[in-house]
Amino acid sequence: RCVQGHNFSPKTVANVDSPTRSLWHVPVMKRLALIVSVISAISAVMLLATPGQAAARPHPASLVVFTGTDDSVAMDLGAPGASDGDERFRHGPVSRIPDGPVIGEYFYLGLTLRTDTVDGLEWREATQEFILPGGTLHVQGLSRVVIGQLPKTGQVFHQVITGGTGTYRGARGELIDTVVRESPWLLKRQFLFVW
Repeated sequence: RCVQGHNFSPKTVANVDSPTRSLWHVPVMKRLALIVSVISAISAVMLLATPGQAAARPHPASLVVFTGTDDSVAMDLGAPGASDGDERFRHGPVSRIPDGPVIGEYFYLGLTLRTDTVDGLEWREATQEFILPGGTLHVQGLSRVVIGQLPKTGQVFHQVITGGTGTYRGARGELIDTVVRESPWLLKRQFLFVW
């Protein structure tokens, strides 16, 4: 009974002949089984929906951006002059078109692993971070350039996309860098994703 004296017994909740009969007319064990079934079904849908929603997250197949440089530093940490152990730091804007509106930024750190005076080239290990709308991308790679110089116009480098955050979470693939011009510095960056 409630405070006002109403009786909520199964007979008063719904008329036995009513098409809107309540669960009170179903035996207790059947009610319990039905409730457990409904809860199980809801739980299963929720569990299945989570991976499906993550899988349904839109992944780009590729992305092309352009990067310039507003800050570049070369540190002579090895023997005097261009040598093993030297480091290069670069930071700059990211845009969708050459010299277009800035949509993000990137950071580059290059370490000279080996200089070869016979062929006049050096091997540089590069680590790069791209801060883009929707997340970040991490890239690593090895490049070969003329000792102590920046890459030349038209030169192409292939690097590995090792991961990302946000929209790019779980990203793998390849970054193809093409030097568009040397002064002012401009690179075309083509990310080819494998999800």
